[in-house]
Amino acid sequence: MTAIAVTGVTGRLGSLVARRLADSGATLRLVARDPSRVQPIGDAVVAAATYDDAAAFEAAVSGASTLLLVSATESDTRVADHITAIDAAIAAGVERIVYISFQGAAPDATFTFARDHWHTEQHLKSTGIAHTILRDNNYLAYVPALVDRADGVIRGPAGEGRFAPVSHEDIADVAAAVLSNDELLANETRDITGPQALSLNDVARTLTARTGRTITYEPQTRDEAFASRAHYGAPQWMVEGWVSSYEAIATGELGTVSDTVETVTGHPPTSLEQYLDAQPEALAGLFAHAEAADAAIEKPSRWRKQLTDHLGHRIDTTSGPTTSTFRFGDGFALATDTEAGLRLEAEAATGDRLAQIQDVVSRHLERFAHRHEISISWGPSPSR
Repeated sequence: MTAIAVTGVTGRLGSLVARRLADSGATLRLVARDPSRVQPIGDAVVAAATYDDAAAFEAAVSGASTLLLVSATESDTRVADHITAIDAAIAAGVERIVYISFQGAAPDATFTFARDHWHTEQHLKSTGIAHTILRDNNYLAYVPALVDRADGVIRGPAGEGRFAPVSHEDIADVAAAVLSNDELLANETRDITGPQALSLNDVARTLTARTGRTITYEPQTRDEAFASRAHYGAPQWMVEGWVSSYEAIATGELGTVSDTVETVTGHPPTSLEQYLDAQPEALAGLFAHAEAADAAIEKPSRWRKQLTDHLGHRIDTTSGPTTSTFRFGDGFALATDTEAGLRLEAEAATGDRLAQIQDVVSRHLERFAHRHEISISWGPSPSR
């Protein structure tokens, strides 16, 4: 069986695609800059390579007939790195490339990073290799991060424009389907979006309703947007990308809703409300009320796992590399590894709901802590 090579496997999208392909029985080659960061996925072979190292990339994808090229992290050499990877893959004998691009990619796109995608797309097409280009909208996971946690304000030059954010999971479903079928969307370019176009005022209203905290949108001029981001000390090209991502919403370049998710996968795309139902921890730091407990312990990941297993008998739990989430209906708590030990934070939309969560977590946490001689105390988080 010929293999499928997947890049970006230490990130959210690449890892989701890889797991879907593994579940379907595909033979995989996982390409990563640092193989030690790759989570084991079945019998997949892991190879080390970066996009700018032609020899290493050619060796990493050798033996694969199809390649998923997840776009590289933004940089001033991004297009050149993509071109190197594409040419190396072709030299290795790859016969088809599926590229993750961005909606609105064009030589004069308002969003400067979308111009990088267009140049990559043009090179990919010029090689004559079989391909599919998937242009996703903004990620739903990043929507809550638009809010300044300190004051609950979304700021940017988006005007009254709209965008159609899409979940990583929906993109992964489409990409996995395309990678598994040579004829599906062959040599096509498709947008991948969520089910509705939202303004930032729409986003603010939804987040307000979910958190019990007043969240607003404050339109900025271009000059105001640059000035408000100057304190990050980022290079000019990066700040230009941040600011122009909002401007692309204002121009309408991200406001078109596509049917790609439903036509390819058979299920409708996830809405912002549905995403927040499934991933309430995305709202961490935005709630009107929060409480936190800190435990000074050694090897916090070890104790977090034991706490997760303990609470998991009674409470829906999920774990990542450094954080576990405990869900309680419309509220949740996060247990996070820190340098000092373990931090448990409970958040909810109302004080009554928060008190219920804290009571449940406290009782189980106290038993857990007593068993392992850990000192735990609850106290309010710093006011926002």
